[in-house]
Amino acid sequence: MKKVPRELIYASIVVISITVVGLVNLARNGKLEDIWTLTPTESNEPTQPNDSLDSSNSSEPGKANNPTEDIAQVPQETISVYITGAVVNPGVYDLAPNARVKDALDMAGGATEQADLLRINLASRISDGQQIIVPKLGELIEAPTEDAGIYQNSDDGLINVNTADIARLMELPGIGEVIASNIIAYREANGLFKDIEELKNVNRIGDKTFERLKDLITIGGT
Repeated sequence: MKKVPRELIYASIVVISITVVGLVNLARNGKLEDIWTLTPTESNEPTQPNDSLDSSNSSEPGKANNPTEDIAQVPQETISVYITGAVVNPGVYDLAPNARVKDALDMAGGATEQADLLRINLASRISDGQQIIVPKLGELIEAPTEDAGIYQNSDDGLINVNTADIARLMELPGIGEVIASNIIAYREANGLFKDIEELKNVNRIGDKTFERLKDLITIGGT
């Protein structure tokens, strides 16, 4: 039997000693258990991203997150108006704040065949609690207690300052948007005009302006 060289034996003893000392140190530091329990998946495979986090923080491809979408879902405020007269379904309806007379008419099912739509400003804006009266052909309607947002002509074509809106009032000579707004503001603050002379109480309407208007206006039937 061939004799093992003494140097090789010494070298093996040194290697074994170093290994034993290293294992003892790892055991003292609590690292040895980690070595035995380490799995190939934990040591070699990269950590996969959390799909649940990705889905909550990302949007659809090609579609940016829009923080205003939640705001758009907030219910919009509405106004209530009462439309009556020559309409298919008279009653109280809820409409958008920027709605016009035409929108209310559509909600009421439209006008009847007897309706005189030439006496109504369909483009006039409406306000909360407003009454809209759609007259029949040849029918004379007394002005309501509050501005109804419609205008009514008398038989001789005069403009009713108690029911005319801004656009209708601006058809009068010397009446621009500012004075027309003043007329409506006065009407809302003081009630309907009792006579046409009261129009001179409106801001920016003096005697000269009134002289140009007095033969063109009316306060409606009494």
